[in-house]
Amino acid sequence: MKQFADASPSARLAVTRGGWVRPTAAPAELRRAEGALLPDRVLAEEGAHLAPADARAKLAADADDVKLTGSEERVARLERALDSAAASDERRRYVGQYGVAGAQPFHA
Repeated sequence: MKQFADASPSARLAVTRGGWVRPTAAPAELRRAEGALLPDRVLAEEGAHLAPADARAKLAADADDVKLTGSEERVARLERALDSAAASDERRRYVGQYGVAGAQPFHA
């Protein structure tokens, strides 16, 4: 499966095994779902537009797109991070590797 950047930064074009090209929003939904890792205050104000609960539901409903974009492991790791305690090692590892909602942590 190949991915190509689309005109929209929130979408990707995925080439299926049959050679068909179709857009998928799975990468954008994944970034929105990561918003659940933000502190409640941030999520209630600046991050409210992320609507992480809706994004998680869309990811679950669009399992084929998640698989097509090769995001299965990342989605599984995000779910484990969200199911763990707020200050858990699982959350720290996820944020350290992937960042949150498209923003990477800065390490000086």
